[in-house]
Amino acid sequence: MMHTPAGSSTERYARTSRMFLATMALALFVGCGFFRPTPTPIRTVRAQQVPGAHTLIVFLPGRGGDPEDFQQQGFEQIVAEAGIHADTIAVDAHLGYYRNRTVVTRLQEDVIRPARAAGYDRIVLVGISMGGLGAVLYAKQQPQDIAAVVLIAPFLGDKPVLEEIERAGGLRSWIPLEPLPEGDYQRELWQWLKGYTNPQATRPPLYLGFGTEDRFAQSHRLLAAALPSTQVFPAPGQHTWEPWREVFRQILMAGATTPPK
Repeated sequence: MMHTPAGSSTERYARTSRMFLATMALALFVGCGFFRPTPTPIRTVRAQQVPGAHTLIVFLPGRGGDPEDFQQQGFEQIVAEAGIHADTIAVDAHLGYYRNRTVVTRLQEDVIRPARAAGYDRIVLVGISMGGLGAVLYAKQQPQDIAAVVLIAPFLGDKPVLEEIERAGGLRSWIPLEPLPEGDYQRELWQWLKGYTNPQATRPPLYLGFGTEDRFAQSHRLLAAALPSTQVFPAPGQHTWEPWREVFRQILMAGATTPPK
């Protein structure tokens, strides 16, 4: 039996993967106090319905957030003021669904498929912070379901892999180890996002908005450099609702929810 040296690339990647999972768990779960139940079907809040709408905007909240936050923070009003002919639904995709790895399944079975059956032909995922991670996970696994992905201040990983991508000169030139070690979800995520650097790759259009002083801005800048400038929307601010409302407004005006002409 061949033993892998402790300092080998594979072992280092495996250690980094374990560190990432532990770091993500801390980043996402610390401060919550307890894990909320994960009922089936997942709870949703329909805040806006427009007669004859064929587009559905699906909101995914951040860590510790609730689906009601989007209405309270004016996101449905922003949709209406922008003249977007779309319905909206907010999903209680809280930490528990990430912890038990059912967030994609519940979104598909409880939200996306029923929406398709109800006649919606365009579904746009809008994820904030942890919800941005959920939107990427869904688009990665079920890209055919999604017309566009809107990431607002998304959580996309921890420093080791971000610094690795930076040292490589950015996402375009970064070459992940192949095959990736089993369970290296972080690099799998970025490997999929790397597809946006290839104009021929089939991906749902991705729009990115963030506060320039956001605590996750390192990952936002890395992703922004791989996207067309017309799909990147920075705004002054930190990891708070004020810049999130502003970038969401700009993303809507850029046509994220409307069919291509």
